[in-house]
Amino acid sequence: MNLIDMAKDSLVNKLTRLDVSLFRRIGLLETGKYKHEPPKFRIELKQVYDKLDKEDIIQLINLKTK
Repeated sequence: MNLIDMAKDSLVNKLTRLDVSLFRRIGLLETGKYKHEPPKFRIELKQVYDKLDKEDIIQLINLKTK
């Protein structure tokens, strides 16, 4: 599905999942084990990303998936 056609909530969810996976991957690179994100990490990210415009969220997703 094209990002432009997705609802803002779906885009925010996709972006938070990307950030969580990056957090875990960084932990793997640093320690050799997947690192779990801090409590309420996704909730706090969602609260921040909900304040952004849909276009800004799409731009972030595109930057993180290059």
